[in-house]
Amino acid sequence: MGPTVSFNMKRPDGTWYGYREVEKLATLAGIQLRTGCFCNPGACAKYLGLSHLDLLSNIEAGHVCWDDRDMLHGKPTGAIRVSFGYMSTFEDVMKFVNFVENNFVILSSNWSAFHLSSISPPVEGIGKAAARHFLTSITVYPIKSCAGFSANQWPLTSTGLLYDREWILKSTTGEILTQKKVPEMCYITTLIDLNLGKLFLESPRCKEKLQIELKSNSLATGRDEMDIQNHRDVGAKLNFVNEAQFLLVSEESIADLNSRLKSNGRKSTGGQAVQVGAMRFRPNLVASGGEPYAEDRWRHLNIGGKYFTSLGGCNRCQMININPEAGEVQRLSEPLATLAGYRRAKGKILFGILLRYENNTKTKSDAWLRVGEQIFSNGDSN
Repeated sequence: MGPTVSFNMKRPDGTWYGYREVEKLATLAGIQLRTGCFCNPGACAKYLGLSHLDLLSNIEAGHVCWDDRDMLHGKPTGAIRVSFGYMSTFEDVMKFVNFVENNFVILSSNWSAFHLSSISPPVEGIGKAAARHFLTSITVYPIKSCAGFSANQWPLTSTGLLYDREWILKSTTGEILTQKKVPEMCYITTLIDLNLGKLFLESPRCKEKLQIELKSNSLATGRDEMDIQNHRDVGAKLNFVNEAQFLLVSEESIADLNSRLKSNGRKSTGGQAVQVGAMRFRPNLVASGGEPYAEDRWRHLNIGGKYFTSLGGCNRCQMININPEAGEVQRLSEPLATLAGYRRAKGKILFGILLRYENNTKTKSDAWLRVGEQIFSNGDSN
């Protein structure tokens, strides 16, 4: 065995760990490794045992190099690779071995309990069960990856909140910009005035405030340093969102997470205890009432007479670790590292739920969501 080792890992039940899951957790642990097919898809397919039909099926499913589809049809699409060089030490090796043991080695005696419940229950004493849930916050993000704005009430459309993720920013070279590539986008503030029919944008790096006429999408300034695009997929009823029309988190789940961060002694770069607010997760909706993670069990919701379907948990990434503080973006390992310790399920780190608006005959065509409306879930009724 040489200094470069490529491998995949299985769970006790024979299913595979996705290489993206391994990469995400390794980054949080301060370990740099490589995943995928390492610019050699032919050899990768051979040693993974992927047939010609498997490869065709993966392509038909939309898989391309560098995407996040690390598992398709129960088989891995790539591998994990660790490399040791002249400067590597015994301590480096042991750090990686300990990382694998702590995150992926499950003793057979503990497997049944892990398999039944891989997501830990909330910390004792946080948000005991309440009879009712309420909508406490509505946030609209007109431009993908830019800051959003809060509203006490906002209209609904077939694609979600009106104007939510309606636009994207593109660089002068045509590249789509997101916070993953440009974390400073979190400083671009947005505001929509429905009465004026305008979108306002401000950036600390620009002297002028940008105004966009919502009906014509025309720029109200002569500057053209960035291209603002509006080409949503109307047929799919999605704007420029990653997975779903809405993301909902609960105040009680945030409180439970902060309790864990505090008990773990997590510190920011300034030495202060890491605590997060709901907006760190960029939700559209924030709910309150009940126990932490009660939203995990919701399947159908009625919010003030508007109906929604839960599409399951939201898989979190490094973006929630971006913390804009004192005018400087800080890249931390929290809160994703703590979430990985108790919210991992089927290769994902889940927090919050994704929702789809059911715009049908039960709802009015001019429906609005309002802060303070009661939330009924599953079999509840008003």
